[in-house]
Amino acid sequence: MRPGLLLLAAVLLLPARGAAQFSPGDLSKAHASLEGMQSCSKCHEVGSEISGRKCRDCHGEIDAAIKRGHGMHASTGGASCVSCHKEHLGRDARTVKFDERSFDHARTGFVLADKHATAACTGCHQASNMRSPEVAELVRRTGRRSFLGLDRACAGCHRDPHRGAMGDQCARCHATAGWRPASKFDHGRTKFPLTGRHMDVECTRCHREGREVPPGSVMPSSQPFADCTPCHATPHSPSFSRDACRNCHTTDGFRLASRAGGFDHSRTAFPLRGRHATVACAACHGAARPGGKGGNLRPKHGRCADCHQDYHRGDMKAAGPADCARCHTEEGFRPSLFTAAQHGTLRFTLAGAHAALPCERCHAQDPATGRRRFVFADLRCPACHTDPHRGQFAALPGGGECTRCHSAASWKEVSYDHGATGFPLEGKHAGVRCAGCHKPEAAGLTPRFRGTSRECADCHRDVHAGQFAQGGKAACSACHRPGGWEPVLFNHDTMSGFVLTGAHKRAACRACHRLELTGGVEVVRFKGTPTRCESCHQGGTGPQ
Repeated sequence: MRPGLLLLAAVLLLPARGAAQFSPGDLSKAHASLEGMQSCSKCHEVGSEISGRKCRDCHGEIDAAIKRGHGMHASTGGASCVSCHKEHLGRDARTVKFDERSFDHARTGFVLADKHATAACTGCHQASNMRSPEVAELVRRTGRRSFLGLDRACAGCHRDPHRGAMGDQCARCHATAGWRPASKFDHGRTKFPLTGRHMDVECTRCHREGREVPPGSVMPSSQPFADCTPCHATPHSPSFSRDACRNCHTTDGFRLASRAGGFDHSRTAFPLRGRHATVACAACHGAARPGGKGGNLRPKHGRCADCHQDYHRGDMKAAGPADCARCHTEEGFRPSLFTAAQHGTLRFTLAGAHAALPCERCHAQDPATGRRRFVFADLRCPACHTDPHRGQFAALPGGGECTRCHSAASWKEVSYDHGATGFPLEGKHAGVRCAGCHKPEAAGLTPRFRGTSRECADCHRDVHAGQFAQGGKAACSACHRPGGWEPVLFNHDTMSGFVLTGAHKRAACRACHRLELTGGVEVVRFKGTPTRCESCHQGGTGPQ
């Protein structure tokens, strides 16, 4: 037999006095009826710890909540009851270790947020709110207080002021931050979506507290809402009684008639077309005063200037009598109808790249007036374009006019005659890009054109390492021409001290002038080449 069973058998065979001495202590008043060795097995399980299974056999209200997955006991995951409830501590001991001030209500599956977080426990945990029949019966039978048996639904604690008319899903409209306003209510889901000025009306203006409901209760409006008259008094004479309000008015405002609603402006002397069709009535007719009176029903409309200010402020008078319709239509002030062909009749014809530019690029907004400029006193290039050459050509005749080199077709297409500089581009120079010689003096600056050196050595590296330098510079032009580095114009008979005769005339230059390393660079040696025969010829070898 297992040791645990032997121990339990020995305990059960002890006399009553010995059993009382073996007990770890008296049970609480709630469990006093279970006192005595004959009742141990009603709570204790033979050979194992108290698991809580027998506890739930007696406490049906707890077992029912766990099975429904409701409340704190369900959230403990079936933990042993003795982990929270202690016994054998005496008749007056509390078996429930519960501190209302430090209890984490989230353990029940119902987090206290917003106004729930500040509510007193007894505000919800009272007998009238208990929805569990098992808990209600326990409280009735024992007369003890219980925190169990509540429903998580709003109606479990709160009275329904709508008396069931809005259903039982309170959270669709209300939040725990406060019952009013119903922050999540969407009136668009009803038969009367709120638009226009209705969106700013207080709920109680339409949903009034009625005598037929308990005080403080608000019922959905039972008034018909097919037309405005149930809520709004008509300011019109009886002649309008057959017309529905919506034929002329919208919820955006009652004061002005709505063309979209039915008022036909084409019946007047000024049919509304284009952008005029979307202009607010008060923009032309003025605002009505309280009572529906006021406003000008017959404003002047013969000319655009009767309503519109002259945006150009007289700038266009030079082109003829002020007539907005020459450039604009009722469809909108932009785009203008003024064409490139019409621009050609002005002082500045649009040609080349200018013809592809949007109007705003030249007719920009003037910071001083806030309007776009259309009249220009200066039509030269510098009036619109910055000088990328930084004044290098300003001293030339004509003040460095851009058209000397550039055309309106493209800034990059240059027609400059380089021969006028005294340095005509000949031979290989004719195919070199401008930037190959005209480079910026520093990063970010424009290329240098004026004062560019004409010396070969200022652009080309001296491949002879100074062998032919004169006055510190290589005299390239003595042997080379812009047509190419080769052929060489060097005359060995007249330009050196060694006349080529006999077989020497047929010898290749490299046969005598060989590569050597000078300053880490391979250079063909010309100056200082030995002229004695034995320097090149030994044993009958040498140039042939």
